[in-house]
Amino acid sequence: MKFYEFSMTSGNTTTMAIVANPKFEGYGIMRATKVAYLDDISKDGKYSYHECDPVEFIAAGGPYTLEEYEWRR
Repeated sequence: MKFYEFSMTSGNTTTMAIVANPKFEGYGIMRATKVAYLDDISKDGKYSYHECDPVEFIAAGGPYTLEEYEWRR
C-alpha cells in the first residue's frame, strides 16, 4: 500500500498528515484514510508523525499537496 504526506496551508495554519488510498472527487475534494498525524518538528525542520487508528480524512479547497511517503510502522 502506498502512503502519502498530505500538506495544506491556509493563512498561518498548516495541516499535515500521512494518508493512504486517496480518492478524488469533483471541486477539489479528496477522501483518504488518515494513518498518522504530525507529532513534532525537530530543530532541523524534520517532521515526525505518530501512528493513529485509521480514520476517514476529507480535504477540500486547498491548495493541498500529496507526496509519496515511505511509512514505517
